[in-house]
Amino acid sequence: MVSILQLPEVEARIRAADARPPSLDVLRQCVETIAAATGKNVKLQQSGSALLIRNDDQVSYTVMVRPDAYYGSVSSRGDTNQFTTKSVELLAWRACGFMFTPDQMRAAKERARSKGITGDRIPVNFFRSPENEKR
Repeated sequence: MVSILQLPEVEARIRAADARPPSLDVLRQCVETIAAATGKNVKLQQSGSALLIRNDDQVSYTVMVRPDAYYGSVSSRGDTNQFTTKSVELLAWRACGFMFTPDQMRAAKERARSKGITGDRIPVNFFRSPENEKR
């Protein structure tokens, strides 16, 4: 499987989608682009005003759109949580099974490197922004 950090064209296309108004078509295009580039098996199904997304990790998203944001629920292993986000970039990467966007991965790697930690495995605390760590 290809690393998401090795897909600059895909990353740029998905990031640019954040400038577009929220829509299920925009989300669908982003998810399809990421899935095709990474080889992820992601199933999409339109159901009325919702888009149902299921990824390889058996995580399901039910997404609807308001004029200013995406909202819905994410279900995994019997747990269901509600979400609202303005970022189609973050939602699309997560719906494809990636917990972080490429930008978040780079930032975490840089924070880890600044503490002398190198390699492919980075402790999860480096994925949190410094502002959130103070809370």
